[in-house]
Amino acid sequence: MKSFIRNAVAASVAVVAMAGFASAQAATVSAQISGNTYTKSSAGAGTYNFTFDKFDSALGTLTSVQYVFSLSTAAGSIGQADNESGAESGNVTFAFSANSTLSAVSGITAAGLVTDAFGNLGTASITDSSILFLDVDDGDPSGSPTTVDNDGGADYASYVSQVQTSTAGSGFVNTTFGGVSQYVGTGTETFTIAMNVGTNFSATGLGSISSSTSPMFFSSAVDVVYTYTPTDVPEPSSSLGVMVAGLMGFAALRRRKTMRAA
Repeated sequence: MKSFIRNAVAASVAVVAMAGFASAQAATVSAQISGNTYTKSSAGAGTYNFTFDKFDSALGTLTSVQYVFSLSTAAGSIGQADNESGAESGNVTFAFSANSTLSAVSGITAAGLVTDAFGNLGTASITDSSILFLDVDDGDPSGSPTTVDNDGGADYASYVSQVQTSTAGSGFVNTTFGGVSQYVGTGTETFTIAMNVGTNFSATGLGSISSSTSPMFFSSAVDVVYTYTPTDVPEPSSSLGVMVAGLMGFAALRRRKTMRAA
C-alpha cells in the first residue's frame, strides 16, 4: 500500500509538471485577408489597403507580431519590342517584374512595421523573363510597337507573361521601439496597412528598342500572426496540491476498504 501511495504521488507530480509546462507555452491566433486581385498598369506604384483587428488584451500577453505576405501575377500580359536600328541585331531580354512592400495607414505608426534591427519586414518580388532574337530594323514604323501597326518582321517580337508566385516574405515586428505594443487593443480596435505594389516591363539588350506592354494582373495576400501567453494559465503549485490531495484521499479510501475486507 505504501508503494502504491508513493507511486501515485510521483505520477501526479509528473502529470502536473507536464500539464503546467504545456499550458505555459505561447498560444497562436491569426487573421488573414487574401485573394484581393486588381489590375495594375505596367509602370508606377499601386496601393491596396488591408484592415486587421488588434490583439485583444483580454486574451493574454502579446509576445510577438509576425507579418507573412506574398505576391502572384497572372498569365496573359503581352510585352512587345521592335528593333529601331538598321545596323544592330541580337538577343533581347523581355522581363516582367513586380514587387510589394508594406506601409502604415492608420492605427499604428511606421515604428510598428520594422524589425528589431530597424529594417523592413521584408518584400515580395517576382521576375518573369525570356530571351528573344531581334533582327535589324526592316523599315517598319518607329515608336511604341503594337500588333496592329507592326508588319510582323524579324525585327519585332512579343512575349506573353506566365503565372508567377513569389516566395512569401515575412518578418517579426520589433519589441525595441514599441512596435509590438501598438498592436494591443481592447477587442474592437483595428489597424490598416497598405500593400504597395509596383510593376514593370523592360526589353533590353540592343541600343535602340521601342517597347510596350499590356496591364499586369496580380494578387496580394497578407497574414498577421499574433503569438501570446494566455492569462488563464493555472499555477503548477496549486494544481499539484489539488491532484496530490485527491490521490492521497483515494489511497486512504482504498486502504480502509482493504482492511474491512480482511
